[in-house]
Amino acid sequence: MISELLATVLMSYPNARKNEAFSGNELGRIMRREIPAEIEKTVGTRNYVIKGSVGQGGWATVPWIAIMDRRITTTTQHGIYIVYLFSENGNALYLTLNQGCMDLIKMYGRPRTEQMLSQKAAELRNALSIPKELFDGTHIVTGNKYYDLGCIAYQEYVMAHFPDDTALCRD
Repeated sequence: MISELLATVLMSYPNARKNEAFSGNELGRIMRREIPAEIEKTVGTRNYVIKGSVGQGGWATVPWIAIMDRRITTTTQHGIYIVYLFSENGNALYLTLNQGCMDLIKMYGRPRTEQMLSQKAAELRNALSIPKELFDGTHIVTGNKYYDLGCIAYQEYVMAHFPDDTALCRD
């Protein structure tokens, strides 16, 4: 079920973003309610906050679904969390270990935040001994440079080889 829902969003989002009304859109309901509910069945809610977004008041360039460990963060504004990022062009879905950036942007400004995200991601990859298959030295390309620069590790999924629920849960 998770796989089908994620694939639906991946295939439909770019067209919806360009051609459909934001308010009351079915993709918003799927992202905010259905996918988080399915993920909750797998990981539970005691230790995790699961939230999906297609934007606030208008379509986001890159929609996302975050899985946040309550011991680390309960917001995507700061901290480290797992997040599914849908590429702007609809070509890929990324399961990432990523960093929140809004608090950094408020404190340091955008150029300094970009540098800080890249540096922290590299430090964490080294400290966590992230295997090469989860970060091959190239950054993901979602359409949002802060998500891309803050990415610590990722798994890319494309429609031609989209995983089933078992593989998604394992990853």
